[in-house]
Amino acid sequence: MVKYPIMIRLIFFSLGAILIAIATVFVYPIYRITRKRDQKKGDLLALHFVQWGLKVWSVCAGSKVTYKGLEYLPEDGDPVVYASNHRSLFDVILTYPVFKGRTGALAKIELRSLPLVGWWIRTVYGVLIDRKDVRQGLQCILQCIDNLRNGISMLVYPEGTRGHVDGDLLPFHKGTFKVVTKSKVRVIPVAIVGTGDMFDDHRPFFKSRRAIIEFCEPVETCKLSPEELGFLQDTVHDIILERITANLQELNAAE
Repeated sequence: MVKYPIMIRLIFFSLGAILIAIATVFVYPIYRITRKRDQKKGDLLALHFVQWGLKVWSVCAGSKVTYKGLEYLPEDGDPVVYASNHRSLFDVILTYPVFKGRTGALAKIELRSLPLVGWWIRTVYGVLIDRKDVRQGLQCILQCIDNLRNGISMLVYPEGTRGHVDGDLLPFHKGTFKVVTKSKVRVIPVAIVGTGDMFDDHRPFFKSRRAIIEFCEPVETCKLSPEELGFLQDTVHDIILERITANLQELNAAE
């Protein structure tokens, strides 16, 4: 990976955004035509374009990432809930491109106002939630459940906000796990370390840093008893915390 000065990476990231915007002008009509003829093909076209755009951003920012557990990722049409810790903007930038099938993300409603970003999030079945509006939040949970029942996986951040220290994991919100208990799909815990130092810890500048993203063995919710389902969020929390701790030690040892 070529190392660039911090300001140069910021410029490259901005140029990447311009490139993605220009590409959207050409891809959008193709997407609309394709989706009218075959909805699934149109959805996959949108998925692959968004994944390409996020890869452009990660390269422009000089990001380096080690993936673990890719063998647990399901094919399209086999929906799961990816439950991940949340440390940085780069969590989704580095995680989303490796998904094999259509996947929406539960994201904050503020992203709706960002040019093109909010539109592309909704196009790939993302759900924008207003955490200050309880009724709207309930509708978002129902939309996530509907996506799962239609074969669309969902990426969720149960902490509800970004953490500020690598190795820490905030308590999980119960509402997020209603998506799982109601749809009875598998949960894939996702443990991320190292992304905070790429951007969030020193906004607005980017640093070329290494991250580790681990997809843990799926939790088969259909095999759990009602009592075990009641403790599901604690089970997933413990799995992620254990892997965060181990991977952070590995990351620190390599630096």
